[in-house]
Amino acid sequence: MDTFEIRVLSPEGLPSLMVEHRYADGAAAIAAAKLFAAGLGFEVWNGGRRIHASRAPERSRPAA
Repeated sequence: MDTFEIRVLSPEGLPSLMVEHRYADGAAAIAAAKLFAAGLGFEVWNGGRRIHASRAPERSRPAA
């Protein structure tokens, strides 16, 4: 088991929540990150190396 860091990103793309936990592998850490992020962007890090990055989908803005 390795230690992974999950960073949930704010709508501006800045880290708003960071969780460090041990997972069996990167795929398990990425699956957990998807649950933590709940539709927001996120990154998964392992030992100072980013192994996955996902940005939140662009939201359409109402016409002015």
